[in-house]
Amino acid sequence: MLGGSVYIAFTRFVISLIGVILIFLQISKSRFRPQKTILCYAFFCAAVAFGGCVWYMVDWNSCVRMVAFAMYLCFMVFAIWISGESIYLSFYKLALVFYLMAVFVIGSLEISILFFTGMCGRTLLRAFF
Repeated sequence: MLGGSVYIAFTRFVISLIGVILIFLQISKSRFRPQKTILCYAFFCAAVAFGGCVWYMVDWNSCVRMVAFAMYLCFMVFAIWISGESIYLSFYKLALVFYLMAVFVIGSLEISILFFTGMCGRTLLRAFF
C-alpha cells in the first residue's frame, strides 16, 4: 500500500473492489434479480471499504500488510454466497477474475513505466516541454 490519507486509502479500496466486482458480475450468474444483486454488491463494497478505512486509522502497520488479502478474502466469500452457480464453478470464475486482475495491474504498471520513464516517455516529455 502506498500510504497517504484515509481518503486516498478509501479511494484505492473502492476502485480495487469495484474492478473485481465488475469483472465477476460479467461472468457469473446471481441468485437474485439484477437490481437486488447490484444493491447487495454496493452495500458490500461500502461495508468492506469502510472497514478497511477504520482498520487503516486504528492500526496502520497491520493494515498495510493485510488489508488487500482480507478484502479479497471477504469478496470471495461474498461472491460464492451471491452466486447462483455451483461452488466449484464459482471458485473457477474467482480464479479467472484474480488472474485477470493481476494481468491488468502488471500490464498497466509496465505501460506506465514504458511511457513515463522509457524511450517513449523521454520523447513525450521533450515534445511537451
